[in-house]
Amino acid sequence: MNWNIAQLDYTLPECCVQTAHWRVSKTDGGASASVYGTISIPTKSVSDPDFIPYDQLTEAQVVQWVKDEMGADQVAAHEAAVQAQIDSQLNPTSAAGVPWAA
Repeated sequence: MNWNIAQLDYTLPECCVQTAHWRVSKTDGGASASVYGTISIPTKSVSDPDFIPYDQLTEAQVVQWVKDEMGADQVAAHEAAVQAQIDSQLNPTSAAGVPWAA
């Protein structure tokens, strides 16, 4: 699974992150799927010892914040939803069309 951050909403002038817009996606055997969402990030004060300045954030750090805020069960549920979309594309159980259009 590929987790990425599409956008961050943050306060000014401190640049404290408030919301992360995230996406989890996967491509497998010509099928691709994704789930997109947003989550609030607990705001830290610039005086907090583990505060990371906005211009020093990495995508990996913010993805970890998102996963931490969601919890393992919700992370697993989003990844399972993406896998279910992939499985459905690779092994369809229904189709549409007409038999005479070839």
